[in-house]
Amino acid sequence: MGTPVLIPRLRRMIESSSVDLFPDLPDSSRAWLYAAISPIAAQQQAMILYALEPTISKWKSHGTIIPAHAIFLDEVTLLVAADFSGAEMSGCSIDRMIASVREAGADVGVELVDTPRGVHHWDTDGLRFSTREHFAELVRTRFVDGGTAVLDLTVITLGAVRSGRWKRGANEGWHAKAFF
Repeated sequence: MGTPVLIPRLRRMIESSSVDLFPDLPDSSRAWLYAAISPIAAQQQAMILYALEPTISKWKSHGTIIPAHAIFLDEVTLLVAADFSGAEMSGCSIDRMIASVREAGADVGVELVDTPRGVHHWDTDGLRFSTREHFAELVRTRFVDGGTAVLDLTVITLGAVRSGRWKRGANEGWHAKAFF
C-alpha cells in the first residue's frame, strides 16, 4: 500500500486537537478506544486512518447514516466515535467497524486492541507498556503510584474522552481495583 493522498476529511482527522474533538458530535456519542503495545509511526497512523475512511464515512445502522470520526489521540491510541442519537445502535455495524480497525492495523503491521492486555502508563521518559504482572511489581516497588498517568480503554463516551478521562491517574478506573 503506497502513501495515501490526504483528502480534506482525513486531513481534519489527523490535525484535530483533543480540545475540540469532532465538534459535530455530541458528548453522548459512543466512543471506542484502541491501543497498540508500541508507538505507531505517523505514516502508519495516516495509513490506518485512510483505510478506515470508507467504513467511518459510510457507517450505517439499520439503513440510517451514522455520523462518525476516527483520530489518533497519541502515538498508540486510536479513537472511533459515532453519534447514534438518530438511529438504533446495530451490533452488525459495530462488528464491521471493529473488523475494519483490526484489518487496517494489521495491514501496516500494528495490532490494535480494545481491551486492556496490560497497562499503558506515562513516566518521565514517555509512554510505556507493561504487562499486568510487571505493572503490579512497579506498584509494589513504588516505581509507579496512584498518580501515575495510565491509558483507560474502558471509556465509552466522547464526552469522557473530551474531558480527558481516557488518560487518568492509576488510582482511578479499573486500574484502582486491580492494583491499589
